[in-house]
Amino acid sequence: MPFIRRFTSYPSDAILKAIEAVNIIDLVPPGNITGVNTGVVACVGQFLRCGKRSNCFSPVSVGNANTPTEVTSTQEMLDEFGGWSPYSNPGGAAAAPGNPAATYDGNGFLAIRNKKFARLVLVNVGQATGTATVTLTTDVLGAGFQLPFAGKIPAGIRLANAAGTSIVATTEDIEFGSTAGVALAAGVSWVGVNPPGTNVHVMTMTGVPVRQVLGAAAADDNCLAPERTGLFPGYTLDCTAGAIVAAMTEASMVTSYTTAINVLLNDSAPANAVSIAFVARHPITTDGETLIKTVLKQHVIDASAKGQGRVACASPNLGLAKATAEGAAGGTVGVGNVGLSDRLFYCYPGIQTFIPELPAAYITAASNGRIDWPSDASLASILSQLNPEENPGQQTDYMGYVLGIETGVTGLTRTDYENFRAYGICAPRVDAVTGVQFQSGVTSISPTAYPSLVNIARRRMADYIQDSIAARLVGFQKMLNTQSRRDAIGAEIEGFMAGLLSRDNPAAQRIQAYRVDVVSGNTQAKLAQGIFIILLEVQTLSSLDFIVLQTTIGESVVVQAA
Repeated sequence: MPFIRRFTSYPSDAILKAIEAVNIIDLVPPGNITGVNTGVVACVGQFLRCGKRSNCFSPVSVGNANTPTEVTSTQEMLDEFGGWSPYSNPGGAAAAPGNPAATYDGNGFLAIRNKKFARLVLVNVGQATGTATVTLTTDVLGAGFQLPFAGKIPAGIRLANAAGTSIVATTEDIEFGSTAGVALAAGVSWVGVNPPGTNVHVMTMTGVPVRQVLGAAAADDNCLAPERTGLFPGYTLDCTAGAIVAAMTEASMVTSYTTAINVLLNDSAPANAVSIAFVARHPITTDGETLIKTVLKQHVIDASAKGQGRVACASPNLGLAKATAEGAAGGTVGVGNVGLSDRLFYCYPGIQTFIPELPAAYITAASNGRIDWPSDASLASILSQLNPEENPGQQTDYMGYVLGIETGVTGLTRTDYENFRAYGICAPRVDAVTGVQFQSGVTSISPTAYPSLVNIARRRMADYIQDSIAARLVGFQKMLNTQSRRDAIGAEIEGFMAGLLSRDNPAAQRIQAYRVDVVSGNTQAKLAQGIFIILLEVQTLSSLDFIVLQTTIGESVVVQAA
């Protein structure tokens, strides 16, 4: 049998002439470029739980505080981050217009409630932590009265010290014993009944882990409403000195959010897959300006500069006037000040929705069970479920949970929505025929200065094409700069773009036209330096935004034969 040799690259003449043989050169065919996932959403907010282990704020490393965590089911989210407790709100105090009893801005659970996401990454905002001593005392009881008590105080209960100078929330369930005067270590479970014949029963727990929350407490207001009135009838709950931490201000909350948002800049999964980000908190005035403009907008610019393209959905605080939302002068959180980027999508006004978990104490009777919420999370949900080339303003069934526009923003007209579009505002609209949708899928860029960067679909499709091709080109990096290898790169890009154009299957078309050029941008001098330039031009598909139906109808009309 003659000699047969097999090579995976073309050998030199010397190797070929070393022996008489049949030489097989098995070259690798062009590979396939797989499109990146553009539907991974990150929500940065404050959640009730901080991991499956309830005490996870101290130390932070054992929980999910400031740790990007992907959740794949509702149950996993509830196990890791918690839902809503009628006595606990990790968001802090920032009441929504129309719902003055509700202090839930920043609450991560409420931000994502009712919405669907293709993939969801949560970041629990970490705050300063400490410990406190918590005492539970019964009211005066009659002799021989037995009071059954399971001994559990749920995580998230807000407490203040006697002086009213500190306000904190518990980070784990507290379980008390039933023997008077016995101090228990945090986390110990001891269930029982009040001893017969005792008029007052005192239970104390030391070293209870607590975290900062926003707000202020009056002196002696140890257990804050509605916990004071609704949690333990017949008991008084007190919080005394320990390594208790001071209350947060809105400015310090923004600092905590800054840390949490920027953990998404790391290169490990799932942070490196995030393509859409939003925050659950919406401060007013300069704090809101800082969070949207200095933190969130700059974050997506920085993230896109170092890796996969990323965009942000942002909303101002509820109750903002239309003129303030549209402008820059006199409005720190207006789109003209915090926007002006094709990577930031400014969503205004907010929406009304129904949250079944919210008790009546958190909703005013006038709201008919509805609460207001900014619309940024709603847009993030839609973007997550649509292909990047699609206009998020199209009619979908993704906003069925929306019951109206936020309280106080009424009588919006076509002129208002024309102004919203002109200012770069992606505004939700409730239509009697089509239902709820965002009227215009526009970025916050100035349409007069940058008319070609207005559409959200353009920004997202550009990121999709660029990131998909770049991910494949990494495999060629540092290989020899041969003609065959450059041809292979061109062939792979050609194949990917042809799939988007889909000439053989018009129903799958995703772009209008393209051109790949791996020749004209290169010179021998550049190639000798290891520089290889690929020119790619892509015409994306427009959406049917402006439909014209021209008619001539009447008895005197002469209809031309077809």
